[in-house]
Amino acid sequence: MSMTSANNPIRALLLERRGGIAFMSALLLIPIMMMVALAVDYGFYVQAQSQLNLAADAAALHAVRVAARTYTSGSLSTSIQAGQTAAQQWFSAQAGVLTQASVPGNNVIASVVFTQNPPGFSANVSYTGTVRSQMGAGFGFLTYPIGGNASAVIANSYVEVLMLLDTSSSMAIAATTSDIAKLESATMCSTQAATAGQDMTAYSWNYTGNYGYASGNNPPPKSAVNGACYSSYTGAPGACFYPPQSLGSLVDANGRCTNGGGGPGAFGMHTPQAPCAFACHSSTTGNDYYALARSLGVTLRIDVVEQAAANVISAMTSLQQSVNQFSAGVYAFENNYSAVYPSGGLTEAGTNLSAALAAVQAMSVPVVPNTGDTNFTTAANGLASFVTPAGDGTSQAAPHKSLFIVTDGMQDTPSRVMGPMTSGTNEQTCQQFKNKGINVYVLYTPYLPLPNPWYISNDKQYAEPAVPGGTSPILAALQACASSPANFFQASDPSAINAAMQQMLASALNSPARVAK
Repeated sequence: MSMTSANNPIRALLLERRGGIAFMSALLLIPIMMMVALAVDYGFYVQAQSQLNLAADAAALHAVRVAARTYTSGSLSTSIQAGQTAAQQWFSAQAGVLTQASVPGNNVIASVVFTQNPPGFSANVSYTGTVRSQMGAGFGFLTYPIGGNASAVIANSYVEVLMLLDTSSSMAIAATTSDIAKLESATMCSTQAATAGQDMTAYSWNYTGNYGYASGNNPPPKSAVNGACYSSYTGAPGACFYPPQSLGSLVDANGRCTNGGGGPGAFGMHTPQAPCAFACHSSTTGNDYYALARSLGVTLRIDVVEQAAANVISAMTSLQQSVNQFSAGVYAFENNYSAVYPSGGLTEAGTNLSAALAAVQAMSVPVVPNTGDTNFTTAANGLASFVTPAGDGTSQAAPHKSLFIVTDGMQDTPSRVMGPMTSGTNEQTCQQFKNKGINVYVLYTPYLPLPNPWYISNDKQYAEPAVPGGTSPILAALQACASSPANFFQASDPSAINAAMQQMLASALNSPARVAK
């Protein structure tokens, strides 16, 4: 070592190279660690931001859907509040699972606004909070501020609902098992005069003679002893037997009707007739089973369908979110279709839902003998040629369209099955509506159990499966008519029929909704 170096320790230290790299590395380690911590924190921050933004998106969509679903006339403010509350709850539920982020409830602001044209709701959800530092706490980075917002719009389309309701004779069946029992008991000893072709009495006593219900002055059997099935019947053998039914005070000791009613002719006056659960084949004089059913207070299936259709229109009235958003067209069919609303046949549907409701409530079954025969193919083809194609739902002039077909499926011509729509030539009956962009719904209303032998021989083989677990021709035909399996419904009792039509309406109104972020 030179004297110069020894005399200058500072210079010696600077010239000393042993341990210099370690010292410089130590100086650089701190900023490197800070950068790594910030990088890790940034990754967690980006992840939290993404998840919170998704929660805000979902909350905004949830807000407009809740507001639209709860909206009814006169309750706009309630719907808006429901949408805002739903958005805040939805966001909080989603954000609560993020352990690295904290968004206080009062830092979530949701607003919902009603839009007039097209009618619907828009929503905006904003939030502010913090993301906890994962690595930077040792360097003083405890939390980072975070925030964002999302918006959504649901524009409820203009919708037209068309209803094609079966009002043929078979829809005049008593609506419930108790109504069926009441009408059957009354018709077995009916006092209505038998005038061929003018009232159901003539048919009823004919059934009695032709199908062995009575011999001479004897009443129908009181137990299931009525023999084998008719050759044309392919359903369950047990259905061929006449179920036990006590006539009680309806007959005297000689088996004759105590009220002087019953069937005339070769089988003796006042012989109890085959029971009839239908108030059809009505006459112009009122001397018929339709008048009898009304006098007994019996509810008919056509009454149930009319009420269910009226409930559909009432629901449309309460659910529409702007004037004239929804329109309705109601048609009845027997041999052909006829307009119930709008009347006059100039337009297929109208926006005056109050008038539509009144028109449906005023419907009635045919009053001229045998005009209630059913020809679905002719009726549906006629309506299909009359209605116009569906639109995109963006305006009153171009609404989305749905067709509700309600029927028991029985047809008089060309066969007992409606169409049959599964055949090559008649498959286009319903396809015509689908080709016009109309969503087809079908409600099949099968008969309730009936002991009438004419029904068993002539109708049951079509309405019921030919083999256990099979599919009846009517069921297959009506399923083929619907636009999709989800559009097919089956119901027989009044509450189920009404519920099915409400489900059809909910689907028709909800399916075209457009949600845009």
